This record gives sequence, C-alpha cells and structure tokens, in this order.
Amino acid sequence: EWSGPRKYGPYWTISPDKKAVAFITRMNDQAALFILTSMGFAVRVDSPGMIALFFASLLWRPDGMGLVFTSKTRGAGTGYGLFDYDLLRGTFREFFTPEDHKDLPIWEMYLKEFAGPRTLRFLGGSSLEYEFSGREYQINLDGTGFQQVPGGEVIEGEDWRGGCEDCE
Repeated sequence: EWSGPRKYGPYWTISPDKKAVAFITRMNDQAALFILTSMGFAVRVDSPGMIALFFASLLWRPDGMGLVFTSKTRGAGTGYGLFDYDLLRGTFREFFTPEDHKDLPIWEMYLKEFAGPRTLRFLGGSSLEYEFSGREYQINLDGTGFQQVPGGEVIEGEDWRGGCEDCE
C-alpha cells in the first residue's frame, strides 16, 4: 500500500515482523533515516559522505535484517543508486547505479516491492517537472540479474503529485 507522497517511493516502511518502522525526515536541510521500535527506541542511521541530501524511497528487506533505499550520492553524477543497509553489521552498500547502465534512461528510481527474498522490483525513469516516465526493472540484492520486467509496469508522463492542490 502506498505510504508516501508519491505513488511509489514511500518515506516510511513497516518491518515484516511489524515491530519497527523506518522513516526518512529532514533535519538541518539533510535527509535523516530513523528506525523506531515498538519498544519506543529510536535510532538514527547515519553514513556521512555516502547518503546524499535526500532519499527517494525505502523498503525493509523481507528477512527484516535490513533496509533497501534509493538515494543520490554525493559527487555521483546525476542519477540515484540502490543501497542496502545491514542492521546487524551497521553497514551500507551500493548494489546498483544507473551509471553502470548508461544505455538506459534511468535518472530516478522508486522502489515497488520484493519479488522474492533477494529480488527487488523498482520503477526507473526520469521526471520533467512533476511528470514521471519509466519502466519496471528488477535486480538481485547482490547486484546481479538486472533486467526490465517482462510485461512490467510502464508509465508515460504521469503526474506524481497525487492531486496536491498546493504543489505549485
């Protein structure tokens, strides 16, 4: 179910065991990732120098042991990357960047769902003003198996403001 300001790309996500919520907020003009547990503990997840000023979307891994998210990295061209945050190790890892696939028009990515325990589906494309155009892709969390999803979703110039009347 959509939980963010766009059709895809939620800014918060509930863990598979429903005992934690991860969310993105702005602090001091930068994006901050937090995990809030059902016990009332809040942890800020931070990786200076790697995560940019904003995220695009966020999902828990199906095993509940980490998060995947899209973000623009500092100094990394114009596109977003796909990242995996491992809760046990406290480490971040970029496993996909559009710069590795310059033949594809992927400048923005919005996470959709997991198609299995280690296979992530996302929309990749570009925006002009508030209109997004893109296609559905999938990739394994180890960075292998990148492909366009056969028969997957295709969006052509959809206004992603969701009927926001004060968006102008």
